[in-house]
Amino acid sequence: MRSFALVGKAILIESASEVRQLWKEAYNAYFPGEGDRANAAFVRVDVDRMELWIRGLTPEPFGLRPTTLERGAEGVWRLTSGDRKAA
Repeated sequence: MRSFALVGKAILIESASEVRQLWKEAYNAYFPGEGDRANAAFVRVDVDRMELWIRGLTPEPFGLRPTTLERGAEGVWRLTSGDRKAA
């Protein structure tokens, strides 16, 4: 079992020109028709914190608290205490 939460600033990208630039052929399986693709959007997330629930990495008893990584001002990720609540 693996779960995660990403915390940070999110930007919704929905302009047709930007969506076309980011689009990959593989996405057509999920958005098969033109109408489906016309309503597609992307979300760009500048992640500041990750909360991870991964067996073998997350402290036991599993599921009570995540393993938390935070990005510092210099952009380097660091492990923080696991006693934060999930976002």
